[in-house]
Amino acid sequence: MKYVQQIYSTVILRTWTAKRRRMDVNLFCHGNFGFLLQVLKRLLKNFGQEFSSESFFSCNSNSCCCCCLIFFFPDHLALILLLCTSFFTQEDIFQKKKRKDTAFFCTTFAMCSTYLLRVESHFRVIPNDQPYSITDEIEQAKSSRDVRSFTPLTREGIQHISKFYPPVKNAADLDELPKKLKGTEEFGFSPLFDPALVDECCQRGIFPLTQDIGRGFHIFMPKVHKIRAVCALAASPSERNTISGFPFCEDDEAIFRRSCVGLSRKLLKDPDESTRRPCFEMFINRKEDLADVFTLIRKQHGEDWLCKPLRLCLFHMFFNPEKYGTKIVITAIRRRKYDGETEKPDYEEIIEGELVAGEVGFLVGDVYSSASGAYCINGGGSLQLCLTGLCMHAAGCRVWDLGMVMDYKNTLNCIEMPRMKWLKLVAARRSNPNTSIQKYLQEFECGRSVNYLLQRSPVVQNTNPDSKAQQKKRLKAEARARRKNEKDSADS
Repeated sequence: MKYVQQIYSTVILRTWTAKRRRMDVNLFCHGNFGFLLQVLKRLLKNFGQEFSSESFFSCNSNSCCCCCLIFFFPDHLALILLLCTSFFTQEDIFQKKKRKDTAFFCTTFAMCSTYLLRVESHFRVIPNDQPYSITDEIEQAKSSRDVRSFTPLTREGIQHISKFYPPVKNAADLDELPKKLKGTEEFGFSPLFDPALVDECCQRGIFPLTQDIGRGFHIFMPKVHKIRAVCALAASPSERNTISGFPFCEDDEAIFRRSCVGLSRKLLKDPDESTRRPCFEMFINRKEDLADVFTLIRKQHGEDWLCKPLRLCLFHMFFNPEKYGTKIVITAIRRRKYDGETEKPDYEEIIEGELVAGEVGFLVGDVYSSASGAYCINGGGSLQLCLTGLCMHAAGCRVWDLGMVMDYKNTLNCIEMPRMKWLKLVAARRSNPNTSIQKYLQEFECGRSVNYLLQRSPVVQNTNPDSKAQQKKRLKAEARARRKNEKDSADS
């Protein structure tokens, strides 16, 4: 019998009451219904039983139905019991007009954990998408000394785009770019994709982006955010307020905490060799993860801001860190792979060793910037965010930059930093040495259990309970409790 991991039980009850003269069917299903049929069919086949979905899920025939009672302990199969039971047909039961007899049977299904099912509904669907191979791009970046590329634009085309976006050719143009932007403008423009230019952007707090201009072509568009979402990686408010260039805040405002992100306990289990318990590991800057991480990002976000020419620049910077001040950081979270052979399941389950979440970012001084991430499992995005923040804090980073302001970033305790303050902060901190940070990150090349960081994460010191921030939190909690009580009263 194949081992089925982390079993859930689903009970189906079919009842009939003569007075109502109909069959009441209560289905409590959890997960993929087709997968349930496959599992039951395999279980019954192993015991020499015939399986028919029609006879199993219907009471309209006189044939015997196989009733499979499966009992599980949390991590291993304990007992399988097969019963053959004859059921009345509806015609037989209808003859007992004055009786309130109830015919029922109970079936418990074996299921794969739904949290291990692969999730792809959020992946971007691109009509007429061009074929691509991240692996070939990586090999090209490794073997080529020059990965620069130039978007073929006419002189008239360059002049036309320059009317809307300031042209950027070198570091001097990047220094002048913030001054040329007016109002809500945020972008510069260049037809050249050059790792050196990408490095100069990152060193100035300018985000490297690209823009699709049609027919499969992209242009380089460095972005100077008008507002940046930033949080401090500090253990206490006093430590946060010592970060040069970071705005002064009260209480625990702008401090990233472990409690900012809600994590499923199912994703935080420790490894168990005996039962091959599903658990997850974190890898950083491992070359074997490059293709999988960028492929996952490409599937989720498409060929939007992270196009092939920019990917080649990032790959080149990753393989040649000594040439650039900006250090590329690749984070991968995978399901742990145990020793021995792993049988691939018939259903869409994350297999051992498979990537579940990943991120690409870069390090400038002691400031870490998250560039893009992706996930393919429920809760994978939250897990990746939480582990990234904890890891960078433990490594010695003082500031975590998350780019443009979005709703989910507010839950991380980010603050909104205006453009000029952000640029000054990066200018003040980019010269800070990050050798110790890189050395710490090297420990994750071999992989660490997700609990390694969670158990060692520093605890943020409690602040004054009478402070304005704490009073605001209490008011929000009271409002949530009041709304819940009102809803419960209305339902009852």
